Amino acid sequence: MNYKQDLSIVIPTLGETTLNNTLKAILNGSVIPKEIIVVLPIGHNFKLKINTKNSDIIKIVFSQQKGQVSQRIFGFKKSNSKYVLQLDSDILLNTETIKNLIKYAD
Repeated sequence: MNYKQDLSIVIPTLGETTLNNTLKAILNGSVIPKEIIVVLPIGHNFKLKINTKNSDIIKIVFSQQKGQVSQRIFGFKKSNSKYVLQLDSDILLNTETIKNLIKYAD
């Protein structure tokens, strides 16, 4: 059973093709974040290929600056959760990873 956690996941990206698999892995985990903030630089496109009941938590925002650090900071400022996790767009999490991270953070 999946449950939502007061967690924002920030993913700075250029819209790589691996991002859809990263998002699917997050949404199939035992713990679902409150929001997933995908940060693209202005001018870059990304086609979301996710169709799950939790895909509404994915927020795509656009940063004025290109670059992982700038985009990450922009995403952190957009988050409003107790916990924030930054991921790259090619990370595939195990279904229990977020649950274990939260367990050790408390």
